[in-house]
Amino acid sequence: MTRALPNWLGLVQSLSLLCLGLASATSAADPANLLTAERLISAPRPGTAVVSPESTSALIGTSSYSFQDHFTSKVLYSIALSPSQGLQPASSLDTSTSAASSTSQPVVPVAYNATSGFYLSDTEAAFLIGDTLYAKNLSAGTPDPKDPGFRIGAFPAPVDNIQIVRVSDTSAVLVFSASVYDDGKLENVLAHDQSEIEQEWNRVKVYEDAMVRHWDTWVNPRKRYQLFSVELSKKKEGFETTWHFNSGFRNLMQGTKLECPVPPFGGSDDFALSDRFVAWTSKDPRLSKAWHTKQNIYVAPLDASEPPRKVSSGEHGWAGAPTFSPDGESLLWLQMRKDGFESDRRIIQSYSLNTNRHKEILGAWDSSPSKLVFSRDGSTLYILSEDDEQDKVFSYHLSKGLASDEPKEIVSQGGTSSIEPLKNGGLIITSSSLTSPNDVYSVSKSGEIRRLTNFGRESDALGKVDFGPQPEQFVYAGSEGQERHGWIIRPPGFDESKKYPVAVLIHGGPEGAWTNSWSTRWNPMVFAAQGFLVVTLDPAGSTGFGQEYTEAILGNWGGRPYYDIRAGVHYVLDVMPSADSERVVAAGASYGGYMINWLQGHNDDELFKALVCHDGVFDTKNTFYSTDELYFPEAEFGGVPWEVSSEYEKWSPQQHTSNWKTPQLVIHGGKDYRLTESEGLSAFNVLQRRGVPSKLVYFPDENHWVLNPRNSLKWHEEVLGWLKKWSKAEDDVAVDQPALAFQSKY
Repeated sequence: MTRALPNWLGLVQSLSLLCLGLASATSAADPANLLTAERLISAPRPGTAVVSPESTSALIGTSSYSFQDHFTSKVLYSIALSPSQGLQPASSLDTSTSAASSTSQPVVPVAYNATSGFYLSDTEAAFLIGDTLYAKNLSAGTPDPKDPGFRIGAFPAPVDNIQIVRVSDTSAVLVFSASVYDDGKLENVLAHDQSEIEQEWNRVKVYEDAMVRHWDTWVNPRKRYQLFSVELSKKKEGFETTWHFNSGFRNLMQGTKLECPVPPFGGSDDFALSDRFVAWTSKDPRLSKAWHTKQNIYVAPLDASEPPRKVSSGEHGWAGAPTFSPDGESLLWLQMRKDGFESDRRIIQSYSLNTNRHKEILGAWDSSPSKLVFSRDGSTLYILSEDDEQDKVFSYHLSKGLASDEPKEIVSQGGTSSIEPLKNGGLIITSSSLTSPNDVYSVSKSGEIRRLTNFGRESDALGKVDFGPQPEQFVYAGSEGQERHGWIIRPPGFDESKKYPVAVLIHGGPEGAWTNSWSTRWNPMVFAAQGFLVVTLDPAGSTGFGQEYTEAILGNWGGRPYYDIRAGVHYVLDVMPSADSERVVAAGASYGGYMINWLQGHNDDELFKALVCHDGVFDTKNTFYSTDELYFPEAEFGGVPWEVSSEYEKWSPQQHTSNWKTPQLVIHGGKDYRLTESEGLSAFNVLQRRGVPSKLVYFPDENHWVLNPRNSLKWHEEVLGWLKKWSKAEDDVAVDQPALAFQSKY
């Protein structure tokens, strides 16, 4: 819902921003308490909370990396959810680590070497360590996390994404995912892995279909992720009553080419369970995965007694995030109308398993939900959706399957990533922010929000970190006078009387956004801690502001977003006297890297003094021919390059290399099959040949993201070092010869 910016709004925003800037001045920051890259990488990485059947406790796992030991530790915690006098209500979702933990709720370690778990009963937790499933009774005193508990059984191959249906006090059904071969047998995976056929495939790969590589992996045509079920029973053996596998491992997709979770990023949200059925999403097997986004919703009995049945219908694109109503009679999911466009609006679909009736819900709501969760009594649907740079929670009341009102915003701030309904009608949510990793919160029926954990504050890595003034949202007039959005992050110890270099961060996607959530890769707070006034912008193409805003980039990659970025930078320079217009630098990855290369060719006024391009697009046409998901460039540029060649060439940074003159760091990963390494090498070659100060940092073992902790530390050193070097006063800059840096061996 793009709209013109009223003339008075720009003035109000300017005055507001200046006043807030003056009010946010603080004393000088203590260097010992700054957010360094090492602290960011070492900080806890909590998962999402899972609530027990009677809502008395929750499980959440965390992992953290030690540079001293070069080891990642994993801990599964239990959180008591019973009322406590120490639990203080909050007026809004406070996700800052600077706030002291507002809870005296017990948070105790259950098991080491596990990062996720589920409940067998209200007092029994189960979890995977390696390929073995263990369980513990949480009511039998304080658990010893070094003791894995009692052994339920071992899986014959790696499994993941375990979900449970509790049938009775002594029986249950598990559904999980595993990567298997054409025969669909979990028991045969190891033998296939070691077979001569598989060894031959590792030496020579032969394909007859497109998408031979996906993300960072060569696709094995004989292997796919599929869903399995297995029964559990509780039996007494000697003096102990323990759980055991009570059936074989049943492939719910046996004899099909269906795949779930859908790679490369599918997970437990790709399937859902009722007391009778499993519902999941899979790519349409009749269509090429390389140039179609269509996914279907399938249903099969828990015991695999019948083959899968497709319940989605008609012409549509992506479909996913299924969820059953508590009575198991209704199935809801999210669906896009357009095949081939991965950023179309997600619309709620409803299907009755009794009548086979299928309908659309909230088709006119200009929001794109990511998750649906029913309340325990089935009367309310909770909707997770990005909106205005926040990941918000909405409630939607249902009456006899029909909407009785519009969605109501109930959690307005933070980066909520999961919703768990409570027996009393409230919620447990997991949420992060720009200044805090994931934490667990309770939301009462009346909307009262209470913080239950504070993993960041209680960690060695983040416990004493000074994040500086709170990040601030702003609105400005962008291309064609349209309203655009962004964030300003001031450095710790900010002093409005001083001048600060400005670091502009450009997000990828391009259909993405800078939201109020924690990141372990492009974290704006790390840049601010280095003394930058950080500006993150959500130009045309960004999400969370309506579908028109998102689609404004289609066929316009270097047009509206480019003008929006420049307008956003000038807006900040105009309203913030502390922003030094002579020391503006920019960095971005993926589409953000594309925009860096585009800015490189359109920086005639030398607004940007230095640039950083991570895994960016150099030649738009070449990326079509070398990428994995062909539907992406087809949708963005309006067709295939042999039919609309001019559209690709119009927005290609390669067309403007004669203007390249700004110092630039180029970073690329050797396993990036989305944007291959030739894009980074091409940009570096141009910079070198033109004599532009430049450096190439190449990570042979990384994909589109830098994930290895040691590599991530090197990435931060190179990026921050480059930006700091070129954002100094001109007299202090020593121009080095162009350099080449490789990933270190260890």
